[in-house]
Amino acid sequence: MPFLTTAGVLAVGLGAGLSGQATPCGRNAMFAVVGRAGSPTPERVKQLALYGLGLTMGAVLMGSVLVGMNVGLRTLIPAARLPIAGLGVLIGLAYIILPLAGVSLRVPTSQWVVPRSWGHQGSALFALKFGVVLGMGFLTIVPFAGYYLLVIVLLLVPPELPLWGMLTFAGARWLTAAVSTTSAIIAEQAGYNVTHVGLSRGLGPIDQFLPVLRTVSLVAGLALAGLSVL
Repeated sequence: MPFLTTAGVLAVGLGAGLSGQATPCGRNAMFAVVGRAGSPTPERVKQLALYGLGLTMGAVLMGSVLVGMNVGLRTLIPAARLPIAGLGVLIGLAYIILPLAGVSLRVPTSQWVVPRSWGHQGSALFALKFGVVLGMGFLTIVPFAGYYLLVIVLLLVPPELPLWGMLTFAGARWLTAAVSTTSAIIAEQAGYNVTHVGLSRGLGPIDQFLPVLRTVSLVAGLALAGLSVL
C-alpha cells in the first residue's frame, strides 16, 4: 500500500501540473522563460533554471502548509478527515462521470494573472517570481479539478507525502517550460517564428495525451481519497 499510495500521489500531481500549461498564466510563463525571438541559448537556460527554482520554492511553501494541516487533522480533529475524504470522492466522481454524459463542469478558480509590470524588474526576477506563484497552484487560474483533488489527497495521505505531491506538480509545470524552450531553440534554428511554431509544436505531444493523464489522475485521486479513511 505505501508504494501504491506514493504512486497515486505522484499521478495526481503530474496530471494537475501538466494541465497548468493550458492556462493564460501557464502560456505566459513559457514565453517569459523562452524570451524574445533570437534570445541567446545560455540566457534561456538561465531563465528556465530560475523558473524551476521559483516553482520549487512555491511548491515547498504550499507543501509545508499542507504538511502542517495534515498533521493537525490527524492529531487535533481526526473526525474531520471523513468529510474531507467524502469531498474528494465527490469531486473525483463528478469530474469523471458527468463529462461522459455530456455535462461540462466548470472549475472554481481565481481569475488573477501575473502582472506584466513584473517584467519591468528584469527577465531573471520575472521568471523566478512567475515560478513561485505557479508553484503554489491556486493563486492564478486553475484549469483542472485535479488540483483541488491533489490538495484534498495531500491532507489525508501520510504526512511525508504532501511535499512530494507538490514537488511533482511543480516538476510537471517545469517540464512544459523545458519542452517549450527546447522546441523554441530548434524552431528558430529552422527559421520559424518562435512565438507561434516553437511553443505549439513542442506542446503538441503533451496536449495529445493530456486527457488520458487527467483521467488517470482523477481516478488515482478518487481512490486515494476513498481509501485514506478506511
